[in-house]
Amino acid sequence: VTLKVAPLYAALERLSASGWVEADGDERVEGRTRRYFRLTDSGRLRLEAEVERIEQRARLARQRLRPGWAATAIGATP
Repeated sequence: VTLKVAPLYAALERLSASGWVEADGDERVEGRTRRYFRLTDSGRLRLEAEVERIEQRARLARQRLRPGWAATAIGATP
């Protein structure tokens, strides 16, 4: 995924407003301000929950890729 600067900072501002990240300094690079953020404790917990949700869906998708899944899912014999 490639994000432009404006949508990236907009997303970071939303995450900050939710309390999931917080500003962690800034610096000037080639005349532009580069801002840094870090996860908060609640952000880390939220990220862990999101990773678990994605992993569960990935496991389900892997199961559904196995031969015979569709027939088994509707009660038929594969």
